[in-house]
Amino acid sequence: MKILIIGVRGLLGSFLYLKLKKNFRVFGSSRYYNKNFYKLNLNNRLNIHKFLTNNNFDVIINTSGLIDVDKCNKNFYMAKKFNTWSIKNLSNELNKISPKTHLIHFSTDQVYNNNIAIKSNKETNINISNNYSKSKYLGELSIDFYKRKTILRTNFFGKSLSSIKLSYSDYLIKNLKKKKNIKVPSNIYFSPIHMSYLSYILKKIIINKIYGIYNLGSSTGLSKYEFSKKIAKINNLSTKYIFPYLSKKKLHQRPNGTIMCIKKIEKKLKIKIPSLEKSLMNLKSD
Repeated sequence: MKILIIGVRGLLGSFLYLKLKKNFRVFGSSRYYNKNFYKLNLNNRLNIHKFLTNNNFDVIINTSGLIDVDKCNKNFYMAKKFNTWSIKNLSNELNKISPKTHLIHFSTDQVYNNNIAIKSNKETNINISNNYSKSKYLGELSIDFYKRKTILRTNFFGKSLSSIKLSYSDYLIKNLKKKKNIKVPSNIYFSPIHMSYLSYILKKIIINKIYGIYNLGSSTGLSKYEFSKKIAKINNLSTKYIFPYLSKKKLHQRPNGTIMCIKKIEKKLKIKIPSLEKSLMNLKSD
């Protein structure tokens, strides 16, 4: 099976590239030149057309996008350029040239914002709270017509294999080792999954040709403050440098309740996804 990972130099793309290579023929692409990967610009329809005409893939995994929430919130045009129009361009050209290709697109848990922050969100509980989540959701809608697609709404952590991007857990560990003070919201709840579990589930999705929209996170959630303290303890680092604060929606433009219900993917694949506490234990082997 021949697989292309778009955004291969990013946090998730680089991790999946190395993990999936063990089981499949995996190739990568980046919008910038790199001698090890294809150059592919999703904001250039002609570039996409030529690329797909000259290269056939059984599966295309899109991990690219603008994930800087603050930049997206300040500049909605840029948010749409990289999170909406790019995937729309890809799916339109793919539908013309290779409609049997399995398109897997990574979206975000920020399309949710439960009024009860500790309550989990099913795939139908959309509640857009900022330009980032809006651009990502519009990206999902733009590929609704494509038949062989899988949209994965996720949040993840783990040791970064990318030379250009740290994970959230990397950021916390790095600053705690330097004994730098870190301010973390105590009223934002999420349910991220370790990238090792994410790649394991992704393999099953590929092999079984699973299509549709699914949440992909841990089976339980925590506040970002509690999450940060657990990371410190697992790595034998002091928690005294972690300070909680209350996130304010108008000021910080972040959703408070993004815990995901993962029963749909569990039922489809006949698996049990571990709790966030168990997922965190993978940091010991990172």
